[in-house]
Amino acid sequence: MQWQGRCPGCSAWHTLEEQGEPPDATAARARAAKVVPLGEAAAEPPERAPTGSREIDRVLGGGVVPGGVVLLGGDPGIGKSTLLLQVAARWIATGRTALYVAGEESPEQIALRAARLGRDVQSLPVCTDPDVDAVAAAMEADPPDLVIVDSIQTLRSSRSTSAAGSVPQLRDVTTRLTDVARARGIATILVGHVTRSGAIAGPRVVEHLVDTVLYLEGEPGTPLRTIRPVKNRFGSTLEVALLAMGERGLRDAASDIVAAITTGAPHGRRAVGVAIGALLEGTRSFPVEVQALAADAAYGPARLTTNGVDSGRVQMLAAILERYAGDTVAGQDLYLNIVGGLRLTDPTCDLAVLASIASSLRRSPLSADVFVAGEVGLTGELRPVAGLQARLLGGSRAGFRHAVVPESGHVDPVEGLTLHRCSRLEEALERLFDIEPRR
Repeated sequence: MQWQGRCPGCSAWHTLEEQGEPPDATAARARAAKVVPLGEAAAEPPERAPTGSREIDRVLGGGVVPGGVVLLGGDPGIGKSTLLLQVAARWIATGRTALYVAGEESPEQIALRAARLGRDVQSLPVCTDPDVDAVAAAMEADPPDLVIVDSIQTLRSSRSTSAAGSVPQLRDVTTRLTDVARARGIATILVGHVTRSGAIAGPRVVEHLVDTVLYLEGEPGTPLRTIRPVKNRFGSTLEVALLAMGERGLRDAASDIVAAITTGAPHGRRAVGVAIGALLEGTRSFPVEVQALAADAAYGPARLTTNGVDSGRVQMLAAILERYAGDTVAGQDLYLNIVGGLRLTDPTCDLAVLASIASSLRRSPLSADVFVAGEVGLTGELRPVAGLQARLLGGSRAGFRHAVVPESGHVDPVEGLTLHRCSRLEEALERLFDIEPRR
């Protein structure tokens, strides 16, 4: 229908009036929506299917849910395709069916990747058709137990004329796949590209449509990878999966493996500028190494360079250190690095950051037997720590014998670990530089 200002019959102007079709009488008598009291709703946990990876199942809440849709995002080259190919290989090895929808790789490339990983995926069906309606028809014709789509940006829908990966296409593709997955009870994992800022590309409605949103994170040059949930309708968003990249792909990384990657085994004395913090990921704790280097700014204004920690928070902590401990970074280039490709967002590692900076400024190493945990306030006080008991147990398992922690907060004694309770930053630094290494 298009606008017409002149009648094609009598040639008169402004005589046409738009009239819609009369409403259907049956539509006016539409049935009332069914209302169910919440007390009568089933509260049983959903049925889950394990993926074969203990860490992935942990972050999902026990495994994938039939009919549930998972969206996995991550930087290019971080290991998304490798991880999902391993999941598919473990899945079909148990006799369950799967469908791998590949929009970025050919079947030959996928076979080569599987050979490098030492995985037998000869019986894995692979679809490379970019038409989402064709993919949906294949899912409906012979519903598999699991569908992996790598990635949704490569599929397109005939309902939109825009290019694949555009906002309308992403919305239509995700809606189509989600509807089929839920109607047929197919567990589905979608891969989503990320933007320069690290968020999943496309409209936010894509994340609202799915049941679970996961981010695969890590530095490409380091082995450690983490999977963090930001949305999970079937489980908690507090758990974090810990994985290690190797020649055979990604494997589950226990806390002791992560501690070895980030800190190494405690022995002798630490190098100058190194401190160990207690990082809590989900319900598990492990030590993390913080390295600092303060050098005279001989080539212009002093600079601050950080890797794995927010530079604004480091500036604030440096000001606290100068005010209450007398260690100043004025006129110093300051470099701070978190070992292992981790990113510190936990304020409990404030004391570890300050201890490493103080060690570099004083050119005095800390004992390898000690680790620290504490948030530092603007007035120099050490604030209570969430999950302190778990952090102490993690440090003890890693072989540390001393822990400098805030004075407030109750914890049970940990065998073989000496606690040094401090209320202020200056007191904590004094204790740290006083502890002698184990002989």
